[in-house]
Order: sequence, then structure tokens, then C-alpha cells
Amino acid sequence: MDLEIEQISHPMNKKKIEKWKYLEVENTFFWIWYDPIDLNEKQGFYFYVTEIITWDINNKPSTFSCLFYGVAYWDGIRHLYMGDDQMNNYGYLYYPHLKDINDVLKELIKIKKIYCRE
Repeated sequence: MDLEIEQISHPMNKKKIEKWKYLEVENTFFWIWYDPIDLNEKQGFYFYVTEIITWDINNKPSTFSCLFYGVAYWDGIRHLYMGDDQMNNYGYLYYPHLKDINDVLKELIKIKKIYCRE
């Protein structure tokens, strides 16, 4: 089940991701949504990676699926979960785009360097 961005909340902190910062991963259909825990202390961030599934008539993304989500603390990414129960794909990826997933992980590492101390 694919969801509109307004319907998606992070399973760990229960916040809606629609107001979070996001990064469009270049040359992919993936967006990384992230929410810093404490900017002043570099305590980490929550993240949620979506894949665009459909576009509306104005060519704007309209529904998304979850690639993975998790949390990073001061020392780096600690928890990474595949899929999401909200979308009935927890723990499972159908035809994963491995090159694109690699690009997503590279971008997550860049975000980690900004919001984590180590």
C-alpha cells in the first residue's frame, strides 16, 4: 500500500515526515527525509527514505513507498529498518534497485557527518 506524504509518520518517534527536511537523491526516485535530534549538540537524526511511486497531473510526486527508516545518534546510524508496516512492506523489498540504494546510503553518510559527532 502506497501513501501520500501527509499520511506517513516515522514509526520510532511517531512524527509526520512531511515537515522534515528532505534530500532528493540524484538520478533516482528516492527522497531522504530527516529530522535532527539536537542541532547544537550533534545528537543525530531520524530518517525515512521514500520511493516515489506515482505522480499527479502536475507532475508532482503523489504517492510513496518506504525503502527504509531508522535513527542515527551522536555516534552514527544505529538502527536501519527495511520497509514499513504502514505500507505493508516491512522487512521486504521487491525488485530492489541496488545501485540506487547504494546512492541513498552514500547520501545518508553525508547527512550523518553533519548531525553526528563521530
